[in-house]
Amino acid sequence: MVERVMTLSRGWSLSARGIGKALETIIEDGIARLDGAFGAANREAGSQQLSVLFCAEIQLSRQGWYDSGLVSAESALDRFTDGDTKTYWREPEGRGSRLAAGSVMEIHAQGKDRWTSLRQHWESEHQALSQVMHVRGELEVSETQDEIVLNEETFEPGSVADIPWYGGGAFNDDKPEGPWTGWPSAFFYVPEFELVEDGATIRLLVRMLSPVANDDGHQVKEVLQRFLRWFGKADGHPNETADAKLRQADLDGEDGADIRIESWYRDAVAQTAAEIQSGAYHKLVLARHRTVHASRVYQPGRVIRELMVHYPDSFVFAVCFNSSCFVGASPERLVRVENHVANVDCLAGTTARGASDQEDAKLADALLQSSKDRKEHQVVLEWIEQRLSDFSSEITHPNQPQIRKLANVQHLHTPIEAVLDSGVTMLDLAAKLHPTPAVAGTPRDTAISLIRERELMDRGWYAGCLGILQGNGDGEMCVAIRSALIVGRAATLYAGAGIMGDSNPASEWRETELKLRPMEGALTSSDRASVGNTPFEEGLD
Repeated sequence: MVERVMTLSRGWSLSARGIGKALETIIEDGIARLDGAFGAANREAGSQQLSVLFCAEIQLSRQGWYDSGLVSAESALDRFTDGDTKTYWREPEGRGSRLAAGSVMEIHAQGKDRWTSLRQHWESEHQALSQVMHVRGELEVSETQDEIVLNEETFEPGSVADIPWYGGGAFNDDKPEGPWTGWPSAFFYVPEFELVEDGATIRLLVRMLSPVANDDGHQVKEVLQRFLRWFGKADGHPNETADAKLRQADLDGEDGADIRIESWYRDAVAQTAAEIQSGAYHKLVLARHRTVHASRVYQPGRVIRELMVHYPDSFVFAVCFNSSCFVGASPERLVRVENHVANVDCLAGTTARGASDQEDAKLADALLQSSKDRKEHQVVLEWIEQRLSDFSSEITHPNQPQIRKLANVQHLHTPIEAVLDSGVTMLDLAAKLHPTPAVAGTPRDTAISLIRERELMDRGWYAGCLGILQGNGDGEMCVAIRSALIVGRAATLYAGAGIMGDSNPASEWRETELKLRPMEGALTSSDRASVGNTPFEEGLD
């Protein structure tokens, strides 16, 4: 049953602290009602070592949020050097953005069966919850534009289906090295704070595990302190942590390494193509890296803004962990699950964009006619179909690949849809699909072994996958390509190309150059931007 309480006279100043006071009121009202209405049940759950997940939510206009002196999700992301886990997620074509900060529940896994282990941990965490409760409040700005008013509170029970888990996993289960030191093989977490921007509306969700009604408000005060630290205005620039400086020192020697890497890459492509021609395996994706440096600590929020402007048709993401931040704009969905239907992108085969419409069409037609690229694409398509068949007897896709045009490249693209068997979750599909031949090769085990042996780097989360898992098993993940890892003033960029028997070393090098451009351009532009400029908070209608 839903209990509604109208409150028409509770108002606070239109400021960051005013929003904080409104949030504090909503949290305290919710905890009091939780304790009063479900106190006996909660005490019994506590004796059984079960928990309550409490969620307080405020909703207000985007303009009201910024007028209160609070920052956008992108600007809040710039505070990544505080060491707290954060995730930024924006789906293609501007369907809203999300920033998840802090953690109230976490699951980690490593080893070959990490995805299966994640599902087991995920189910165990849900089973350890006795209930999920929500309190929501709508805030409006007064006619005088100097006050916010809480117009309505709603208190209602929820379910595990309401819980979002943010996270993902590395390309493989190797122990991370170099700039990836300290990163997990795979993890998901339920955020303490979730800022959702969708059109003209902003929602802030704050989660607490088993909140206490009689602790003199200490728990709530600590939450509000973190709220102001992450979303209040702040001057200056992010500081370099000691950890970032140590790991960055290892990257400084990468300057001028492109000539060495190009020589290695061309030789590796030639060797790989010869091995494929001899029948040793079918396909191998060879990746390389480039390290660039900024004049000051990179701000991932600025990088994200650049990517959003230039690559609106991609998944724009950032994961900040252990004082470093992994950012990117990926055109490739690994999987989306909604209402028992899975959607998967087969994206393999690449060419450049043309300088004119005529040249662009000519390049696209050549890509469609390329036997090398069509064969590479078909290998990936058949592999995905075979994997999906373990969970579905109804798989459909177009008979011929389409052209997917991005800002800097064109790909062969086949969208695949599968009606899933009962009980299948996104984690089950991730375990089967990742890594795909589009980022590894075939046979997969052979390809992963060769990548370990042949590449001059640890891929870390590059070509891994990340996204949001819902509590009911639905969700969406992208393949983490077109990406870079930021550590202090250094950023390591990654790009790869699918090698077939007729691959040309010079052509494959040029393809990786094209794929590096999105991140290199975004990093360069963000470094040039002035510290005080925050375009997402300025110039609002």
